[in-house]
Amino acid sequence: MIQSPVPRLCRISLLYGGVFLLSACGLRGGGTAPAAPVDSDTVENSGPPAATPVTSAEDPSESSTQLRTLLLDGERLLAEGDLDEAIEAFQGYLAFGGSEDGSARALWGLGLSFLVPDEETHDPERGLRALDTLVDDHPLTLQGQQAQWLRGLIMELGQARAIAREQEQLIEQLSEMVEQLRRIDLDRRPGGVRPDSVRRPPAS
Repeated sequence: MIQSPVPRLCRISLLYGGVFLLSACGLRGGGTAPAAPVDSDTVENSGPPAATPVTSAEDPSESSTQLRTLLLDGERLLAEGDLDEAIEAFQGYLAFGGSEDGSARALWGLGLSFLVPDEETHDPERGLRALDTLVDDHPLTLQGQQAQWLRGLIMELGQARAIAREQEQLIEQLSEMVEQLRRIDLDRRPGGVRPDSVRRPPAS
């Protein structure tokens, strides 16, 4: 408990007041021995007692246990498919900080939770951000190496999808061009009559 500075000041005043009175008595006593000299360094260093540091009431081992529980809960919830709760558990662990191994596991679980397709929690951008943090901060861990591999695979898949979209657009443009050429060729026929516009006689 931190003590109020007022009592400390009172004790300091009494200390110096007592020294002054003892010195005065020694001077006035005539035949009596003078008061023992007071070491100035002792007086200067005799300040108020150091305040007792305020420590948290929470036991560090208890905090470590709570963090481990958060991590294990997140991994269990991810395995069970409860992604919302898993994300909350992983984020809670990372917010309070933990060991390197625990942080790597939490980032890996967080990234997977965001990357699971066809789920409300599906958020590739946040998933990749978690993997990036894992690769940058914990590259030598097992999870860091897995994240590096998975991140590269996702990037390759994204590039393949972009190429596929470009090919689809090229195919659509080619189809439109072929249709325009077909119409131009039909318009060049004598009389400008298109075969599809000629009515055939009904079958007898």
